[in-house]
Amino acid sequence: MTAARALAAWPGPALVAGIIAAVAAGAPAAPVLVLAFAVTPLLALLQPWRAAAPSHPATLLITAGVAALLLWAHLAVLADAAALLGARRWQASVLAAALALLVTLRPRAGRRRGGMLAAGGAALLLVLVVVGVAGEVAPWTAWSQAAARPALVFSGRSGWVTEGERFVRGTTLAFDEAHRVVAVAPGTFRVVEQDGGRRVVRDWRLAAGDAISLRPGDTLTAAAGSRLRFEPGKRVPGAAPSGAAWADAAARAPSARALGLLATFALGACAVVPPGGRRVGVAPAVALALSLGATSWGVYATLAAPEAGLAGSPAEALLSLPRAVAPSRALPAGALAAVVLLGLLALFVAAADALRERISGAGGARLPIIWPAVMAAAALTAAVAVVDPWTPLTAGLGLAGAAIAAPRLAAGNGARRVLGWPLEVIGALFGAAVYAGLTLLSALLPAALAPLGATPVLAAAPAAWTVVRLLRTTRR
Repeated sequence: MTAARALAAWPGPALVAGIIAAVAAGAPAAPVLVLAFAVTPLLALLQPWRAAAPSHPATLLITAGVAALLLWAHLAVLADAAALLGARRWQASVLAAALALLVTLRPRAGRRRGGMLAAGGAALLLVLVVVGVAGEVAPWTAWSQAAARPALVFSGRSGWVTEGERFVRGTTLAFDEAHRVVAVAPGTFRVVEQDGGRRVVRDWRLAAGDAISLRPGDTLTAAAGSRLRFEPGKRVPGAAPSGAAWADAAARAPSARALGLLATFALGACAVVPPGGRRVGVAPAVALALSLGATSWGVYATLAAPEAGLAGSPAEALLSLPRAVAPSRALPAGALAAVVLLGLLALFVAAADALRERISGAGGARLPIIWPAVMAAAALTAAVAVVDPWTPLTAGLGLAGAAIAAPRLAAGNGARRVLGWPLEVIGALFGAAVYAGLTLLSALLPAALAPLGATPVLAAAPAAWTVVRLLRTTRR
């Protein structure tokens, strides 16, 4: 297998959009995410080759669950993008899923996977280059200019100022200065005020054109689908207080959080990205180009549209850049947004075909039934804007790392069994159980174990690995 085909499982719309949104928001985890995005798939490609995992209903179920979570995340980004552009979520989710099924179920679909990855990455990089050339600003210059800003404020050209934009998910905004917010469409909004040390909650039902005056320290909660218009020159609620604070993200990353993200990405990549064989020369270039491109995109978005995270979806960071920078009348922002969508769709089809191959390896002849069911489940869940795409993405990668990668690494190339069950399957069930248990009970964990609830792979993967190694030792 070539490196391009093996690497196609990795980027995907959710991962690309999540990295861009983290950089644009100045998230403390942004540097770790960028590093993991570039390095962990290369580690996966360098895995030693081993015989195929034993086909077992438990392995098939876990692999299908991982695929459903990852497809859900990717489709959610596409659905969010459609909603931000005024279309219906379910239509985008169903159409993208139907297209992926049509492509992946055709004969020799895997041979086209590398081309889809290249087409999707090239489309996004093309938009990035066009925006940089039109603005006459290199990425490193944009970084310096964004870091030098005394405050991140709404520009007069922002869609949140001119016509108002919609919230993809319910969002709570915290205001650091007085602000007058206007409702573009009727809706109900909750305002929490601090009045002399008391917390006062007020629900406002506003008609189109009605306004709310907010004071420093107030918070406003908007439901999904609400549309608001903000004042130009005011600080963006929830954004970094200044450009310097945005650029200083690396110094604020908690070590436990960074370790959890690296473990999730590294083990998740080892589970979904197969060994690349001998032809891995192009993989570092592809991973580096996508990583640098995502970082540059986030920097440009911070400079041109620091309000890119208001809507509650990482897709806004992707679409805000072509909206904010219209190169010319011959190539309007709408054309660039269309190229972005086509690039995301190509990345999704490539990732979907790679996940189909993983399910095929785990289920064999059951694929014609399992694969469409997994895609349908992902499309239905993505059509509902309840969960941020980052949640199913990290859950899928974490589950893959704990229940697929860790047992496989511990089992090695052997085929030992205990009571008729392959060791790898036993480790997979144990890792999945620990991962699910920590996820469900995360709110009940003591403060000292809170990192395990946030990133269960930190405990689930070592537990699965230890069980398999102990069983291997006792059977000798």
